[in-house]
Amino acid sequence: AARPHWGAYLWLLLCPLIVGIARGEGLMVLRPNEMVLLVIASGLAIRLLWDFVQRTPTNLSINSVDVAIVLLVVFGSVFPLLLSYGRGVNLVRDDVLYAIVFVKYFVLYGIFRLSLKTPEQVATCLKLALLAGCIVAIVAAFQVLDLLSVPQFLAVYYDSPFEGSSGPNTLRGSSTIASSFGLADMMSMCLAIAIAMVTLIKSANRLLLVGAGLLFLGGCISA
Repeated sequence: AARPHWGAYLWLLLCPLIVGIARGEGLMVLRPNEMVLLVIASGLAIRLLWDFVQRTPTNLSINSVDVAIVLLVVFGSVFPLLLSYGRGVNLVRDDVLYAIVFVKYFVLYGIFRLSLKTPEQVATCLKLALLAGCIVAIVAAFQVLDLLSVPQFLAVYYDSPFEGSSGPNTLRGSSTIASSFGLADMMSMCLAIAIAMVTLIKSANRLLLVGAGLLFLGGCISA
């Protein structure tokens, strides 16, 4: 609540490492990454409430992207559930969990939209995203090479990445994302960020970024 941008930092660094952990039962119906998101959002809400009470100006204006995100939630989450209910479909827990995906995107968008104020904070976010991406890429490499019992660890604590699969999987990397497709997406985005930083930022540590880029390329191959 005191440092809202730390919540954004925490998410970028921690989420890629825990997003694939399997969903539990009972009180563990939320995944660990969803619990982290809830804590971060709660802290930001407390800060916004405090600023409102103190009448601190936010200088925040609504733009077209904000409107698009709201429409995505309405027609991607709320409307399908209402339509199913109106048709007499017996909604189960999974229906609701799948439907609220866009709500989670909205909360996540709001956290970054409201908590990041300066270019320096955005730069820190990019660096943390690349750091987390390097860790994910290394885990993926160890997984497909069957090193250090990484496949066994992922099989025990993370979701199975393929339908009907059980036990350690070394055919395609899924890393801590628990999805080969998700791993490839993340590696591609991290590679794009690294290339942009190498070419656009004069003060960037190019050698370090080139090494990270090779890791991301390796992560794509693993996937």
